[in-house]
Amino acid sequence: MLTVSLMLSLMSVYFTLVQQRELSLPTSADTSRKWLWNGTLRNTRTERSASELEAGQIQVPKQIRESFLTSNILLQAPFELLGIAISLFLGALAAYLGLARLERVKLGTVEVVEAELSNVASLSTIVPRSFHPVNPYIKKVFPNTALIRQWWSTIFSDEIQDPSCKVLTAVDPDDGTTIGVLTLRLLGPNDRGSGFWTMYDLTEDHDKIAYRPMIAGMTEHRERTMLGKPHFLIEAFGVDDAHKGLQIGKKLLSRACQIADEAGYETFVQANASARNCYCKLGFVEQGKSVMPGEVEYVEYMLVRPCKT
Repeated sequence: MLTVSLMLSLMSVYFTLVQQRELSLPTSADTSRKWLWNGTLRNTRTERSASELEAGQIQVPKQIRESFLTSNILLQAPFELLGIAISLFLGALAAYLGLARLERVKLGTVEVVEAELSNVASLSTIVPRSFHPVNPYIKKVFPNTALIRQWWSTIFSDEIQDPSCKVLTAVDPDDGTTIGVLTLRLLGPNDRGSGFWTMYDLTEDHDKIAYRPMIAGMTEHRERTMLGKPHFLIEAFGVDDAHKGLQIGKKLLSRACQIADEAGYETFVQANASARNCYCKLGFVEQGKSVMPGEVEYVEYMLVRPCKT
């Protein structure tokens, strides 16, 4: 709608310029009527009053100028187009603000902060809210059950209290719900595994057959690429699907990159196809990929971001 509004505004300017070329600056109404005139005069008769009839006055036909339809359209077009453009612009602005209110996110107020223990309950559902609507593989591995939510609660609670971890969150300013998360872990040169993914036992509700190759691929690539030097590992990164498109993911990832740059370390991450471009825009370089087994075609990409300082 905004694009259409802009085009109509430009057309309004164009017709105004055409008017100026053809009509110049009219100094009176008669000047405008002459410009609209098509050269034909039409005689009209007016009703005479009783006194005029009694006096025997002769009725003199009044002549009026006929105008071109095109000239009339040209004269009115700029105002009509500008009116439509303004209406469309206001409509688009109202729709945008209404959508922002509907999503309960105040424009420009979502900030990235480190999580606290009070956020754990909301964090326990961030994975299904972020991935289940768009990622069948993750939905299969981590169904939204009470056991899985407790598993996430334990992990996030431990990570928040671990000095080697940063749990970055974006919180809905209206109700305090976590709408985005990124967990960043500092690993030593000889640390093996894949952070919390290899630290906690799985529950009965996990799909272990799908889980293990996903984490094994991450571990293999990370150890082959990063062992021998301290570095950061992005363990988890997601934005509530209902709040995507508000630059929340970019804010979270930018803050993580800032932390890594300030510490002077590289960063490793395993990313799905939909997130890969987001990482690459912030300096991550693809190092390899793993194709998950099973009926659901799913690929994870291994990326590394050099320190920028």
